[in-house]
Amino acid sequence: MMESSSTSSTITLLSSSSYDTTFELDTRRWFILSYFAVLNANQCLTWFSFSSIEQDKLESYFGPLAAQSNINLLLNWGPIAGMGMFLLQKLLSSNKIGELNSAFELQKVIRLSVLLAFLGNLLRLFPIILSELTSDPNYRQSHFAFFCYHACAILNAASGPLNMGSVSLLSATWFAEEERTTATAIAETSNGLGTTIGFLNPIFFAPVIAQIPNIFYFSAFVSLLPLIGSIVYLPKNPQFPPNRSQQLLREPPPIGAPDSDHEMLLSTLPDSKTTPTHYSTSFIALIVLAAALSGMTDGWQGCYQSILNPVGISDADVGWIGFATCCAGNFAAISSGVLMDRVYRRRLKPAIIVFLTISLISTIWFTLAISLDSFSDSQFVLLISIIISGAFREACSPLFYELSAELIYPQQESQSGGMLVFLLNMFAAIMISLDDSLTGDSMNFVMCGVMVLVISSIAIFVNEEYKRPSTFFH
Repeated sequence: MMESSSTSSTITLLSSSSYDTTFELDTRRWFILSYFAVLNANQCLTWFSFSSIEQDKLESYFGPLAAQSNINLLLNWGPIAGMGMFLLQKLLSSNKIGELNSAFELQKVIRLSVLLAFLGNLLRLFPIILSELTSDPNYRQSHFAFFCYHACAILNAASGPLNMGSVSLLSATWFAEEERTTATAIAETSNGLGTTIGFLNPIFFAPVIAQIPNIFYFSAFVSLLPLIGSIVYLPKNPQFPPNRSQQLLREPPPIGAPDSDHEMLLSTLPDSKTTPTHYSTSFIALIVLAAALSGMTDGWQGCYQSILNPVGISDADVGWIGFATCCAGNFAAISSGVLMDRVYRRRLKPAIIVFLTISLISTIWFTLAISLDSFSDSQFVLLISIIISGAFREACSPLFYELSAELIYPQQESQSGGMLVFLLNMFAAIMISLDDSLTGDSMNFVMCGVMVLVISSIAIFVNEEYKRPSTFFH
């Protein structure tokens, strides 16, 4: 083993393998994860910018073109462009395990995403800056200005699948096996953190209409940070493989040395590039169920106002409930990653079922509190039940990514992540299109029914398999 430098740490693990299983970790992996998380968070923050501002203030600052239908289209570009980028993401990740450097390079994908996000924010800021410098509202209210806003929404949305489709690949490439789920949780959860911050934007940056540009200045500034980070340090991969599966990709065992993991890897690779890829029923079932649950959750959360207003909760309080739910979900997702790495490694399916069951019980509790007059007066009950429901549901998000990466192996982690993100965007688009026809009363019961279906289907149709080579398990 090479001597550790100041930027690396060393992990030595026992294995049945016939060659070195001492993994040297680059401590700068946390720096890469940090600015990737900032990139991913700002992607969602930029997407949510217009929607975070009250409609009357939007129309006052941006003019009549800022009608609700136009703002909804800015929001809808997220899933629309996200689905459109699936083909590019699929193409970039089309190589098989064992061909690491032939097609998909995490370095290039991150840089492309950084560039799309940065250019989009600059383009959106251009008419706003002109308007502020000249004190002429026409610059920010013109058709050209809204062309810039929509172009930004499309560019920003296009960066989303590149980010979210790479969260498991990032953790597999840079982190030790006992850190992977935690790293995936941080990378994946950071996207939702953008929406959480978005709730606070109007409060801290734009309490009055004249300060609305501050929201867009902030997003543009944040988009600059990942650009700087990727320039400072973003190699193709760490100098040394950080875990067993990466070791097999980059350092095959010596000729003639027996290694069961490497033999398994070779035996599962297609004989030629023309061999079609077959995905297991467990993998397909998992990503479809995860996406359906996410889409239904988006639709349910979109009905919060119609659900909570009749029981005396104001729109402002609904916003704070949404913010509290997002915070709880972010904390729960990262906590679940740490828990799975430290205590319940390779127990992803049982954890998903347990977390979703707790979320289901809380959702039923919330539904009863709304439906029964004896409970509806207690806003505290509603608040606690909805936060618990959201927290344990979000705790499953990084586990879906990690389990799908295990099930699809020896395909790259970017393949499973890309397909999952495509389905997430598809179901989100479906729910957005149905938004006007959804009612709060019905959505509570539909959400409970969908969760029962998802839990039972995962229990029945998803066979828990861990195909990525491990130093801890054989």
